[in-house]
Amino acid sequence: MHAAAVRSYLASSGRLPINVKVLIEGEEEIGSTNLYKLLEQHRELFAADVVLIADSEHFDSNVPTLTASLRGIVTVNIEVRSLGSSVHSGTWGGPLPDPVLALSKMLATLVDDQGRPAIPGLGNKVHPLSSEEKAALDALPFREALYRKQSTLLPGAQIAGGAGSVYEKMWYRPSIAVNAVEASSKKQAANIINDAAWARIGIRIVPDMDPRRPWTCSPAICVPTLPGE
Repeated sequence: MHAAAVRSYLASSGRLPINVKVLIEGEEEIGSTNLYKLLEQHRELFAADVVLIADSEHFDSNVPTLTASLRGIVTVNIEVRSLGSSVHSGTWGGPLPDPVLALSKMLATLVDDQGRPAIPGLGNKVHPLSSEEKAALDALPFREALYRKQSTLLPGAQIAGGAGSVYEKMWYRPSIAVNAVEASSKKQAANIINDAAWARIGIRIVPDMDPRRPWTCSPAICVPTLPGE
């Protein structure tokens, strides 16, 4: 979109009406760790009055869309280990603790029975919607059938997150997703007690939530305090 706009100006006017700097980077899915270093090292080169980010969505083909903010993310890796190595469940099953079951119980505490985040303290900084924000959300069309099709939600699966509009849950509330779970694998499944289980948790955060601050521990899981805090 941005490249097309620049090309259109150059084709019609021969020059752009403002000074434009284009930065293309491909590390978004791994946290853009080198982007921060680049901006710090070349601060003057990238100085700008306005920054326009291409990583956003268009609401609908007939609805002009301006994305004002995006949720951030905090990722947490969890490993539960009870054995030095995996052992046969027929010989050892019963007295030995299963780390996969333990991890499953931990993950189940992250949300309540409606799918809302249940980590104590996680929502302390989440501000309620203003009347203007509520009105803006109410003005957007919502068709559940289309939403289910676009999100690939299967028949019988229910929209989670409790009360509130889908848009409020997507744009204004924190959310929790289990990004990956690893113990054994479907291909290597055997009659064993796995020695360890691992999971990556992605916590989407909203304005006023500080990703650098720890949250209160839930009964089974904690986000560690950062060094020096």
